Amino acid sequence: VALYDTPGLILPHQLTSRLSSQDLKAVLPQKRIHHVSLRIAEEKALLVGGLARIELIEGRPFFFTAFVSDEVKLHVTSAANADAFMEKHIGGMLSPPTSLDDLDRFGEPVAHDFEVQGRGWKEAGSDIVLSGIGWVSITGAGACRIRVVAPKGVMVLQREPLMPFEARDTMGKSTGGRILKPAKKKGPKVPPKRSGNSGGSGRGGGNRRSTGSDSSQGKSYRIR
Repeated sequence: VALYDTPGLILPHQLTSRLSSQDLKAVLPQKRIHHVSLRIAEEKALLVGGLARIELIEGRPFFFTAFVSDEVKLHVTSAANADAFMEKHIGGMLSPPTSLDDLDRFGEPVAHDFEVQGRGWKEAGSDIVLSGIGWVSITGAGACRIRVVAPKGVMVLQREPLMPFEARDTMGKSTGGRILKPAKKKGPKVPPKRSGNSGGSGRGGGNRRSTGSDSSQGKSYRIR
């Protein structure tokens, strides 16, 4: 039996197969990502760099939680202005891609419409998956209609939420053309270990009472 180790298959439905090496480096996370949730109202759009956009075309405001590389710049704008905004800011406020030439190489943009039934403000109703980029969880109350615009041939699908309870704790702000992500939460301070000497010899030890057999010390963990 012969075994061959290959670097992987090129999947045409993934946007990563169309990216330059520089853009590919930005899209593929090099470290743990820090997802962010943004409040999107009707007729607004979340731009995922210059790679794709997700619009809320009908319904009450919802939270969109983006699980993408930290190097992919996010921006919220009006759906009607999205095309003009992308052409103006590709390679700057919106990246990847790094240039309009790279954007043209992606191919013709195609719209995909989905209906999402919200499950309330504590649990996402659906994930919208952008193949090769990441996904966006949709959280809110009631029903809404979502439109995703991505290059033709890139797989866009709706699925059950993979991480449904993240929206409330990761709220960000869109201000001045920047997305301000929530500050990282610091874990509780771990108290210094105390000496296990509870009596006998030593300073002040003569008046201490024994508490019986030694108990094992618990371990403290830093919550991230």
